[in-house]
Amino acid sequence: MGVRIAIAGLAVAGLLGGCAAASPVGVLTGTAEACVGVVLPGSHVEANVWAFRNGHLIGHKRVPSGTTYRFLLPPGSYGVTNMNNSPSAVLHVVQVFANRTTTVDLPDVCP
Repeated sequence: MGVRIAIAGLAVAGLLGGCAAASPVGVLTGTAEACVGVVLPGSHVEANVWAFRNGHLIGHKRVPSGTTYRFLLPPGSYGVTNMNNSPSAVLHVVQVFANRTTTVDLPDVCP
């Protein structure tokens, strides 16, 4: 009986030892205004926030205009914008660090 318990304990220890810790991430957040120009009173508009890494879209969030967006991202350099494919698009280049918060507010700069 003692041998079975010892073998079972070793098997569990081996399984737990093989578990890798999750990779650290950082937070990219800020307030996003909808890129819509003039908004009529009472209108409901949303901000579309895009996050890019190495020229590739890696995340998209839709939030009510004037509220907070949030991405959990691996450390690295990212571009973030609230514009569609506007010729006047402003891409904010930011550095995200593990276990830290990077804040970039995205105002409405659309014509």
